[in-house]
Amino acid sequence: MARAPRRIARDLPHHIVHRGNNRRRIVSYASDFWRLLDVIAEAALTFGCQLHAFALMSNHLHLLATPPEEAALPRFVKRFAQRYAVYRNRRRGGTGKLWEQRYRCFLLDDDEALAVATGYIDLNPVRAGMLRDPFDYRWSSARLHLGQSAP
Repeated sequence: MARAPRRIARDLPHHIVHRGNNRRRIVSYASDFWRLLDVIAEAALTFGCQLHAFALMSNHLHLLATPPEEAALPRFVKRFAQRYAVYRNRRRGGTGKLWEQRYRCFLLDDDEALAVATGYIDLNPVRAGMLRDPFDYRWSSARLHLGQSAP
């Protein structure tokens, strides 16, 4: 059965979810989180994608990004996913897939959907039972949305 094509639209935000293969860890140490943030930022700049929200979890990530053109979004994800997988495999002496085969992508075509997705992303660590206050989680955009610096 053929996969349904992704709905991607230029200049509209998209909620991206990318999981570790078999839901395994994609990050283990603070240096891994920093590296993942760096490759995401570099890919966003390279392909002109605006990054609005993020939550980096141990076995998956959530991003809210707006591409300037349809082709930019898959290129953005491919770029950061490949670069981070190479880094992770080299660091751990591993081989093989880090990510599940396909990332999920949800087009957000109105302000309500954008607000809900932003809250969902920022509250992801709380829903996972990692902490009670989303502003205590270092690897999400929750604090930035209130104009506060990262802890």
